[in-house]
Amino acid sequence: ASKVAVVEYFNPDFGHYFMTAQADEIVGLDAGAYNFAFARTGLGFNAWNAPASGTVPVCRFFTKPGTFETKSSHFYTADAVECDGLKSNPAWVYEKIAFHIAVPGGGVCPAGTSPVYRMYNHGQTGAPNHRFTTDLSIYQEFTTSKGWDPEGIGFCSPP
Repeated sequence: ASKVAVVEYFNPDFGHYFMTAQADEIVGLDAGAYNFAFARTGLGFNAWNAPASGTVPVCRFFTKPGTFETKSSHFYTADAVECDGLKSNPAWVYEKIAFHIAVPGGGVCPAGTSPVYRMYNHGQTGAPNHRFTTDLSIYQEFTTSKGWDPEGIGFCSPP
């Protein structure tokens, strides 16, 4: 397994965040795919491109086209139960394992990793969207003054 950068993008037309560790997606988005709809935020975190000791797979989902009219969203989870539940939800299409990551135990990340906080927009934009950040101040801002739901530590990122 090799460490990979998970790059965060923002789509201002949707008001949604998107992240990817997939090299071809990063190249495409940086080159203007989807009519330059996505811009890098300058934020992200590290993960693994394959199973590594102490990691779990992260499931990636996409909303079924038309579920939220013209809007769409991706969702990521390292929770096997949540992943299995979404696989049976007709509003979501399972895409793939996006990357591998450590997860917190008892709300704490393993030594040598950093917390990646997960927050939910509560459907404010007409479609669900989650954002993941290692920046505690961003997490606090979004969950205290922008109406996003706090979901705690979703992942634990290697350095």
